[in-house]
Amino acid sequence: MAQTADHIPGARLFTAGSLLPDLDRAVHALRPATPDQARHAIQAALRDRRAITAYATATRAVRPAFAAFWASYLSGFRDTLRGYGPASASLELLDGLRIVDFLAGTTIVELKTGHLDGAHHLEALVDQVLAYALLAPVCGHPATAVAMYLARYHVLAYYPLDILFSRLAEQPINTIEAGHHLSTLVQAEGPRQPPAVPIRELTTVTGPSEMGPG
Repeated sequence: MAQTADHIPGARLFTAGSLLPDLDRAVHALRPATPDQARHAIQAALRDRRAITAYATATRAVRPAFAAFWASYLSGFRDTLRGYGPASASLELLDGLRIVDFLAGTTIVELKTGHLDGAHHLEALVDQVLAYALLAPVCGHPATAVAMYLARYHVLAYYPLDILFSRLAEQPINTIEAGHHLSTLVQAEGPRQPPAVPIRELTTVTGPSEMGPG
């Protein structure tokens, strides 16, 4: 959604960006680590010729799938998402116990590129964005809406939070009180184990938002 990426061809953007989820997982696995330790770990990974060859092969294989996503994104979704306001990516809540894909203005945006074939996938997605919506104000980030961008299906679902909460609860609720209660539960649960750096599937574009720990 960054305007500075407008002049970069989609394939090149994807080639550079496809490494970021794995590097992000590697850095999270090092916690608690100093910035210097994280930098050395990333540099060591990027100097591994076998790893770079594997990433290059996998990236080339999934470029056709990304091309379809990119064309769809440019067809109107980008303008809509930008219309929500200035975006912050990977917004950490509760010191990183939960991570929002994007906060655009006051809209929480969750991006999914994978398959959502089962009802449990959609239920998990709704639970995920509702948790973010409750936790964000507690962490100093006002939220008035949620948007779920299902790139594989070319769908963007947008819901004002006041309407969504009232429909789900079937009665007025104190969202600030609910957010504080949820934050207590999340903090008591503690950090989730970071997922292992995956071997990429050649037919699927994967990313940190694949129903992951965000």
